[in-house]
Parts: sequence; C-alpha cells; structure tokens
Amino acid sequence: MFQDFWAMREKQAELTSMTDKENLARLDADIEELLDRIVDISQESVSAAFGERIAKLGQKLLVLQERVAQPSVSNGTYEELFELAMKFLSNPRHIWRLPILPER
Repeated sequence: MFQDFWAMREKQAELTSMTDKENLARLDADIEELLDRIVDISQESVSAAFGERIAKLGQKLLVLQERVAQPSVSNGTYEELFELAMKFLSNPRHIWRLPILPER
C-alpha cells in the first residue's frame, strides 16, 4: 500500500514538474508579447497598466523558475526511506529523550 502511494507521489511530482516547465515557457512568451505591445502604445496610462501586468508576470515567472530548479525526486528509494522511518520510530524512549520538541 505504501509503495503504491510512493509511486503515485513520484508520478505526481513528475507531472507537476512538466506542467511548471510548460507554464514557465508560456509566461515568458506572455511577457515578450506585452513588451512588444508597450512599444506600439503611445498612451502613458495604458503603458503603465501593461508595466504593472508585466511586473506581476515577472513575479510568477520567478516563482516558477525556483520551483523548476528544485529537484522533484526524493532523496532515496522507498525502501531506504521506509527503513529510516522505522528505525527512528522503533525506539520511543530515544525519541522522548531528544531535546527537540517536535519529535516528542
């Protein structure tokens, strides 16, 4: 059961990564399109509105770039991480003696 959830989560992480890359390309194209429109516009109010929209898209672009840069793959296989978790939980007395409160 846990292995099924593990595999499902890995597939979901891969799909999220692919979607983020597609959104990154789309945002980049949208920013380029808005920049081209600003060049053609002579009214300052419309140009300022486009500038604000470009700033918002730029922020979204930065968030997506950070998300894409982070690895979506876990730090180990299911077996390795399951064994580590079981080792940690196998000794409740040791957990209680830890000075870190969240583990208690």
